[in-house]
Amino acid sequence: MQNILLGFSELMHPGMLFMVFSGVLLGVIVGAIPGLTTNMAIAIMVPVTYSMSPAAALVFLASIYCAGAYAGSIASILIGIPGTGAAVATTIDGHPLAKKGRAGLAIYLATVSSVFGGILSTFVLLLAAPQLARLAVKFGPAEFFTLGVFGMITVSSMSESSSIIRGLIAGAFGLLLSVVGISPIAAAPRLTFGLYEIIDGFPLVPVFIGLFGFGQILNSAVTETKGYKGQVTSIGKMWHRLKTWLQYWRTFLRSSLIGTILGMIPGPGCVAAAFFAHDREKRASKTPEKFGTGMPEGVVATESANNAVVGSSLVPLLGLGVPGNSVSALFLGALLLHGLRPGPSLFRNSPEVAFSMVIAMFLANLLMAPVGILVGRGFSYFLKVPKGLLQALILAICTVGTFSLRNNVGDVYIMLGFGVLSYFLKKLDVPLSPIVLGIILGPMVERSLHQALTLFDGSMIFLVTRPIPIVLILLTLWSLIGSIRQAIRRGRGGTKALGPKTGKSARRENKEGQVAGK
Repeated sequence: MQNILLGFSELMHPGMLFMVFSGVLLGVIVGAIPGLTTNMAIAIMVPVTYSMSPAAALVFLASIYCAGAYAGSIASILIGIPGTGAAVATTIDGHPLAKKGRAGLAIYLATVSSVFGGILSTFVLLLAAPQLARLAVKFGPAEFFTLGVFGMITVSSMSESSSIIRGLIAGAFGLLLSVVGISPIAAAPRLTFGLYEIIDGFPLVPVFIGLFGFGQILNSAVTETKGYKGQVTSIGKMWHRLKTWLQYWRTFLRSSLIGTILGMIPGPGCVAAAFFAHDREKRASKTPEKFGTGMPEGVVATESANNAVVGSSLVPLLGLGVPGNSVSALFLGALLLHGLRPGPSLFRNSPEVAFSMVIAMFLANLLMAPVGILVGRGFSYFLKVPKGLLQALILAICTVGTFSLRNNVGDVYIMLGFGVLSYFLKKLDVPLSPIVLGIILGPMVERSLHQALTLFDGSMIFLVTRPIPIVLILLTLWSLIGSIRQAIRRGRGGTKALGPKTGKSARRENKEGQVAGK
């Protein structure tokens, strides 16, 4: 309780409150614009926070994260184009509801569901992260090695790619990139090819900005040659009584629970939680055939779930120091940039930083309601701004932010290189999250493995003699086998999880498609 009051008093300074409001406003704007992601916003803003205090920086970034997860629903509802990946599932029922002239109701339900879902998950973060941090004190090199492997395998096998193999390859590629630079064991340069700019390894912030900022801009510029003009939908009444939302309280509780649980597991993320909750609600409905035609329950389910992921996804990061998804990996980069180490030391040495960030997430979720409602009414017109103009502005911010971090042109080249790499990886349907986690976790995995081998005289017997590594290995195998079984089921169902269909099934589906077209 004392630490919570300490974080609350830290947050009550006018400057900190301004950081919360600025983060919410920026998160809503960025999240609502199709093509601009929360990952991109946080990656670009990380170098901007370099001159801030650690508490102010994390409060600002956490507010962006909360608001960005919600704001993607605005574009999903109004024009049928998800502002963020997390809002893809909201499009299923949100846009059809808007086409019926009930866009105001859809935005209201999305806003209130997001607010309460975010508050619930932040409450879980407040309770669970400190307890997990106390447990982490018992972790030694063997435990941290298996924990890093568990995080890598889980995120790689449950990534946004349609192929498990691509996800695992991406994770291995991230580990390869993590060994570039001076070896912590032999103190000799590795894979630097004589380049001074990467003698200390790839700097995290330019890599993040390149993958999630410049790469997204490059992909949009190549694939979308025309400026986008959203369909302006009649919004109607924006604010309704709370009882309008309360009639869907069962949907909210089910979906928030799904999002909170999946958020604490490294890998699934907001997108998986939203689709899982939508599918669960459809199965529980008495009229499942109406889902996809504008069911309010569909909007409540998806927005409750994807915002419930936000707070709980930071539990493994703050408690164990292991990011559970790409956004929490960016938070890890921000913590390291400000000289902080997540895990037990964060709550022990800097409790005002950790708890002020958590309390700020409560406030950010509350601010989302008025900001989201006000921005939502006029945002359909803002979406008519030519996309090329926005892309040019964002590219300038990426370049200036990267250079200003260390006043090093080499960082700009690294940012541009990873942006081009991101473009080609997306073309090949290779996910970015495992690469990011590989770069982040690689040094920890390598260092912990070397220390564990030293303690056990070069033997890996610790994998089967210590209880925590055994549990983590079993969880890793369970996650990998579960993902493979799910991919096999998707393949039998006709999705692209195991590649395109060939032979009789493909010809049969072609014939059925032609008949349906006629």
